[in-house]
Amino acid sequence: MSSKYLLNVSIGPVQEFIAEARKTRDLWVGSYLLSRVTFEAMRPILDDFGDDAIVIPHIIESAFYKVNRGHTVSPSNLQFSTLPNHYIAVVDDNSTSIAGLMDKVHKSVHNYWDSLSNKVHSLIDSTVNARFSGWSHLWKEQIEDHFHIFWVAIPIAPDSLNGGYKDVYNAIQELMVERKLTRTFDQWKGSSAFKCPQCGHREVMGPSGNTNEFWDTLSGNNKISFRIKRGEKLCAICLVKRLAEEDDILKGLSKIPFESTSDISSKHFKSVLKGKYAEQKVCDFLADINKLCETIGKKTFSSVDKISGDLLYREGLSAKRLKKEFPAADKEALKIVSEKTRRSLEEICKEYKVSAEKYYAVLLIDGDKIGDIKSGKGQDPFSINNQRDISKKIAQLGNKVMPEIIINNWNGYTVYSGGDDLLAFGPTENCFSTVEELRKAFSDGMGREVTCSASVVIVHHQASLRRALDEARKGLEQAKEVYGRNAIAITIILSSNTFIRGGCKWSLPVNDVQISFIEDFLNPMARLISMNKDGLGVQFIYDILNELPAFYRYNGNKIELSGTSKDMFAAELERLFYRHIPKGSPVHGLQDFTSTLLEVILSLSDPRYLHQLKILHPNARENIESILRILSFIARQNIKES
Repeated sequence: MSSKYLLNVSIGPVQEFIAEARKTRDLWVGSYLLSRVTFEAMRPILDDFGDDAIVIPHIIESAFYKVNRGHTVSPSNLQFSTLPNHYIAVVDDNSTSIAGLMDKVHKSVHNYWDSLSNKVHSLIDSTVNARFSGWSHLWKEQIEDHFHIFWVAIPIAPDSLNGGYKDVYNAIQELMVERKLTRTFDQWKGSSAFKCPQCGHREVMGPSGNTNEFWDTLSGNNKISFRIKRGEKLCAICLVKRLAEEDDILKGLSKIPFESTSDISSKHFKSVLKGKYAEQKVCDFLADINKLCETIGKKTFSSVDKISGDLLYREGLSAKRLKKEFPAADKEALKIVSEKTRRSLEEICKEYKVSAEKYYAVLLIDGDKIGDIKSGKGQDPFSINNQRDISKKIAQLGNKVMPEIIINNWNGYTVYSGGDDLLAFGPTENCFSTVEELRKAFSDGMGREVTCSASVVIVHHQASLRRALDEARKGLEQAKEVYGRNAIAITIILSSNTFIRGGCKWSLPVNDVQISFIEDFLNPMARLISMNKDGLGVQFIYDILNELPAFYRYNGNKIELSGTSKDMFAAELERLFYRHIPKGSPVHGLQDFTSTLLEVILSLSDPRYLHQLKILHPNARENIESILRILSFIARQNIKES
């Protein structure tokens, strides 16, 4: 008689593998590969025990599963990863022991990773050829067993899958925590070579004593130069992420539509140029760009929307900068063609009154207390079928609902969409209305009582991607821990590398009515400030910021807005508001609308109000100042919302 087991499997490293990214493509590949490797770890379970064996996640919705089963999947649905790095399965030992089954899992992961890394190794070897023998002496040590597979299993009785399932599930989760605390590791194998600047802890590839020439040769190859910049040196793992071809990662996977943050920030500009592709100025610009590419030895572009984002900015067309990146280019020829291309770009911007945006947005969303929901906390009885239903809801959000909102509402890019968490990039335009739509979709999909928190970071396209991601994670932590979940944190990283962060609950009780922080306050206020003739103007924000300190007092370690000061502040807010609204503006007739906007500013300035919302921010004045500065930035950058 066979015994059934509940199996818990986790693949790592996670943050290390994903966060080690200097380019958006590195991030995308890291996230995609982790999902792809997780599927390979599931494949023996699916083959031996069938589709129903996997309880979490709901694998049937996954594009990887559909491709593996021979189903037709559209290229757009393959473009992002959706599988988490762990799964729960019900298996038995009628055909093999649990240890034997996990040997199959290890082999499946190893074979996939080995095949992919070997293709990258062959590409590099064919480029450097016999000139640099011994360049990959560390390759095997870094690649081999890079992924760690942690697993635990406990025997289960048939009736424990129903009424007693909650206890079984919680027990195996606790076992996994204990397993990860007893990690096994191999002896470190390293050398005196320089550390990889991308990950910071593995040695770079290259023959000892001749590393610089090796990397100059590699970056000078036309097949590789657009992915490895002059002077850049990487380890084996980071090279696989940088050079792996999409079709090798997953058969049928299209080339990802962005290489860098500049590709994201310039997306709207590219769409404008694409709409004007038949006009002479645009044709001339494409010709100039391609002439520049020929001069520096880079691939030419078939259409304007394919142009690298960094070449759509004046600074990206600097001859000095291009010469540094492509030293083999003729200096005089480069100077002439780069100047001509720059003038051509300026003519287009002037003609169509549009230019490439300098900022883009990073978006993180995470469900609140999803672990409790998956484990059935507060639900009695809780069976394995209840958990399957939750898993199915999460999968529908991650595989379909959320990615469609990202592309249709935002024209953005999904990097990872697990359903209960999301990472996406996009232009600044429609960023806030999109995150509000995602919030609604999450609650609709999971149930009204289930909430999520979000972090939005607006950052300059030339700023560090790693810092942008770090600030996005910090913002998400603040939304949960400072604003008390069911909240959004907004961070602006300015070109000066300073940042502003503020936030609030998704909805606020103002005048006994629940209003949306984004739809009823943030977006309308930004529009009102940026209106050409009839609006408030940015000076309204600066005047409030100048007046704020006068209405606060210190009470021990706290800065408070007293009752008397609150009445005075309300009167001053109203005075400033109508002072800045031009005569004849239709805003004068919108009393309820303007009253709501002012009430939100006033309420968010009051620590007692934030306490009622269970917002733990220690300084209400600091938070409202940040929100006002964010509004000022949105207005100055003319960030439009639908």
